[in-house]
Amino acid sequence: MSLFGGLNYNDLGGTLDAEQGDRSAKGYSWHMIVDNFTRLFLTNLICVAFLIPALVGFTFGSMWDRPQILLLSGVLGGALAAPSYIAMYDAALMSYRGYPGRWWERYKLVLKREWKGSLVPGMVIGLLAAMVINIVTNLYDGNRLPDMMLVSMVIAVLVALAVFSYLWIQRLMLDLPLTQILHNSWLLAMMHPAVTLGAIAFRVVYWGLLLILYPYSFVFLFFLGVWFPAFINVRIVYNTMDRDMKLDERYEAAQEDDAEE
Repeated sequence: MSLFGGLNYNDLGGTLDAEQGDRSAKGYSWHMIVDNFTRLFLTNLICVAFLIPALVGFTFGSMWDRPQILLLSGVLGGALAAPSYIAMYDAALMSYRGYPGRWWERYKLVLKREWKGSLVPGMVIGLLAAMVINIVTNLYDGNRLPDMMLVSMVIAVLVALAVFSYLWIQRLMLDLPLTQILHNSWLLAMMHPAVTLGAIAFRVVYWGLLLILYPYSFVFLFFLGVWFPAFINVRIVYNTMDRDMKLDERYEAAQEDDAEE
């Protein structure tokens, strides 16, 4: 498939003969972003498109003060967007790893392989997002909520952010059941508090700024959207996970086994 100027659609995003390089080298992450920007940008657009139903539901649910609409939009919208999100997350992960290849072929492969496994995590994220929006809306309207409800919500969101900092990478790189992935994610979060807090802090600041700048933040959502926090999260946690779980070694071994089969 060709685009403007005769460019091959399959070749966009990721230099086909790129070298992984030293991930600890200065400027490595920036180089990977520039080298893979088309891959990241296009997978982000697809993901944002699948997020539209959830965003519309959240908007009307908060405007009409209907928690039921918020919760339904979170669960159903999260499930709908989850397959495109995990495929986008794979693009961020492989971009950081310097993984060479044609992004569209990789995207279809991940979508086909991971869509079922992404549904439950997507619904959980959507449900938490709906609960946060409901609480923020009530506070904005001047309603007072029980202190313990706010504390419980903050704790639940922080725990979810900690677990999801490690969950998607395992889902993509390791053939493990969800229960084992959740267990591993919790252990990693507890074993590496500084790394975990760094990953949480970045996403809280990023999404907090987008919320504060709403509705002008739609411009940032278009260009940076969901790929940028995903890439930075990978940048923060991946090397630690690789040391503990030998991700590169196990992934390459799995790739070799697949090739032999």
